[in-house]
Amino acid sequence: MKHLQKFTLIPVGGLGNRFEAISSILYFCREKGRNLEIIWFKDPGLNCDFDKLFYIDSQIENVTIRNAKVSDFVLRDNPRKRNLWIPRLFENAIYDRNIYYWNDDLKVLDETPSNDNQLDSFRHIYFVTCGVYWKTNDMYKWIRPIKEVEKRVQEVTSLFPNNIIGIHIRRTDNWNTMKYSPTNLFAEAMDKEIKNDKNVRFFLASDSMEEKIHFVNLYGDRIITSMKDVNRNTEEGIINAFIEINILSRTKKLYAGDSSFARVSASLSGIEMKLLTNQ
Repeated sequence: MKHLQKFTLIPVGGLGNRFEAISSILYFCREKGRNLEIIWFKDPGLNCDFDKLFYIDSQIENVTIRNAKVSDFVLRDNPRKRNLWIPRLFENAIYDRNIYYWNDDLKVLDETPSNDNQLDSFRHIYFVTCGVYWKTNDMYKWIRPIKEVEKRVQEVTSLFPNNIIGIHIRRTDNWNTMKYSPTNLFAEAMDKEIKNDKNVRFFLASDSMEEKIHFVNLYGDRIITSMKDVNRNTEEGIINAFIEINILSRTKKLYAGDSSFARVSASLSGIEMKLLTNQ
């Protein structure tokens, strides 16, 4: 008989980071037969409730997800300087194994949960993370956009031609992509695609309005994009960004710098992601 165990997951970071964390721990708990509670905190980097974006497929048993309550900010929040590390005092009392991504002493023994038994003896585990620990190719399929988001995604994808390629350019908060994935790399890749197929078009997603304007000026109606706000500190901006993740996932392939946003976009549907970097 399996040891009764519960995970409480606090996904942190941006949309891509949180989806990677949720999908990874969900995969672990499904394989191990464990209960999973996901608590979704809003913050300046992601100021939107989860249920304005997505739901967990109803086929998944023993998984609950909820937005944080007032008491959670004291009892279950990610401990850090701005909350004076106070939640950690309660977490040490409530849970018998606490794992924090910023002080991570968990080393994955095997990416397949059935081969990693290091957590089996703990009854209730608290996990703050923004990344992937255990993984499999289809682990993102359980995250589904809500009806309103899906409708807006389909309004765009219904206009797609046969050959539509995704482009994701991350700029405002990712130092690596700004330095190692400059604009010219994307233009070079797009020029090659145009040379191979004069009818090709591109769906461009970016957190930079300047990049969108630049490529529309450069390629005209070959570019399909949205000029709506994707500011992470607004609900509207996060919803628009999530719509872009889902639209990118429905292109034929994706060119991007190294970001979780792009990785999740490609993984949602299993399309090829071509990393553009000068490293």
